[in-house]
Amino acid sequence: MREPLSLRLRIALMLLLAEFLLLAVFATGTFLFTQRRLVKSFDSSLAGNAEALATLVSQETDEGGIEIEFSDNLMERFSRRERPDVFVLLAADGSVIGQSRSLEGIPGWVKPSKSRRFRDFEAFGKSYRGVLVPARTQLEDGGPDAEGPAITVFFAANRDDLDDDLTDILEFLCIAAGITMVLSIGAAFWIAGHSLAPLRRLAVDTGKIDASSLDRRFDLKTLPPDLRQFAGSFNDLLARIGDSFERERRFSSDAAHELRTPVAVLKSGIQSALLSEPDATKDREALVDLLEDVARIELLCESLLLLGRSEAVDDPVPRISAAELVHQARAVVSSFPDSAAIQLIAEGRESGEFRADVATTRRILTNLIDNALRHGGATVLVCVNTGSGMGDAARISVEDDGPGVSADFEPRLFQRFARSDESRARSTGGAGLGLAISKGLAERLGGTLALAASETLRGACFAWRIEAAGEQSQAH
Repeated sequence: MREPLSLRLRIALMLLLAEFLLLAVFATGTFLFTQRRLVKSFDSSLAGNAEALATLVSQETDEGGIEIEFSDNLMERFSRRERPDVFVLLAADGSVIGQSRSLEGIPGWVKPSKSRRFRDFEAFGKSYRGVLVPARTQLEDGGPDAEGPAITVFFAANRDDLDDDLTDILEFLCIAAGITMVLSIGAAFWIAGHSLAPLRRLAVDTGKIDASSLDRRFDLKTLPPDLRQFAGSFNDLLARIGDSFERERRFSSDAAHELRTPVAVLKSGIQSALLSEPDATKDREALVDLLEDVARIELLCESLLLLGRSEAVDDPVPRISAAELVHQARAVVSSFPDSAAIQLIAEGRESGEFRADVATTRRILTNLIDNALRHGGATVLVCVNTGSGMGDAARISVEDDGPGVSADFEPRLFQRFARSDESRARSTGGAGLGLAISKGLAERLGGTLALAASETLRGACFAWRIEAAGEQSQAH
């Protein structure tokens, strides 16, 4: 695979290309303007000569013959062997009144004309340009202003000098443009390098950032406007990385803190059992206590693993039917020992599929109901709404009649190891991971889990929105 061009080289090439296009437009415009002016001047000379020839044509009366009076110098001009000027005088009926002797053949387009007409043609093996000028003869007996019959004067001259001038101008413009392009190569590379200097400084400063300096930020005021958006995005990225590192640090610290207590209790119990006298009854009680501590450690480890799974990129989301969603909700409710305190309401359509799976559904519902029973009052209401039409999202809410969530604790509600009552949470074995795990699993499935307004029991209410399974899910 060919290595891509450097950014500096790309900018230099773009500058050279832009300069080439500008020079091409300028040179073309200059050449066309100069060509127009030279051709216009040449045509004015042709027309002037044709009008001068017309003044040399006279007629005695309206019925008399036409006379042409040429001087010797003028005749010499029309008699040169190389590049002679040529003329033709035409009557109104197209008959030739006179012509230069050097003209071998009259071009077919030379005809009587009522307006000036210019045209290029070949004569004597060379390029000529001619003009047709309408005029009238002078009447010798009618005074200086008396006009005779209409005639057409054709006059042509060799245009080699004109073409040579145009060629010289074109060569000059091409050479000047070429020299400018050559001299601009170094300037283009210098401009490209100078333009990339702020980006290089930004790259150097970025290379100095490591895990211990994630609090560093780029000063946007010192950067060009074009780089401020990039630097601002990088500052946001550093902030997100810093927050992620901080969350992981707190997570590790909290996990170690949560594991330390049951491990210390387990260690103390084992040491006490080893130091005490053998007693079957006491030993059995100690083993039961140790087993409870082991179960707590096992539950905490399982919660940590599940939390990590909820944040990882997983396989395509499976599907669950509306009927299965209601069935799993009933199964979870009946699995609680105090299920009598839990009311279940199912409503909505019976068909349709949603972006969820059985295991995740049971886990989220178990966490939400367990949380409601721990921190709520005497009653928990679970409402499963599967929507009224195809494409509608499902909504599962778990509501209790407890004191609700305090305003101070609400911002930390879904954080890891967050507990509104530290002493009660520890005594009942809660680690503060249930809501964090549930929210992570819900979002991994494409849904949401949020604190909602409690409309029935007036306590805490958590609503899980489950998106309908669309074509993407079906394709999987």
